Amino acid sequence: MIARILPSLTLSATLFVVWILLHQSLHPATLLSALLVAVAVPLITRSLRPASVMMRRPDVLVRLTLIVLRDMARSASDSMQPHHCS
Repeated sequence: MIARILPSLTLSATLFVVWILLHQSLHPATLLSALLVAVAVPLITRSLRPASVMMRRPDVLVRLTLIVLRDMARSASDSMQPHHCS
């Protein structure tokens, strides 16, 4: 029953919280509109969501994540070095 109303609980919860943060209010009308958005958007976009994915090689994900983090650290380090103009 709940899965039928909220096909993506994570998306619904995120939309609810973001809506409230954007409005910066806990007024009942804001909470009601946040609830409406949190329920309506996942229902409307249900057909756009991809099928579940099974990760076959989590080690590749870890390796690529480490490469990206290393590149980010290098870039940050390079941007902090003083540059000499010629």
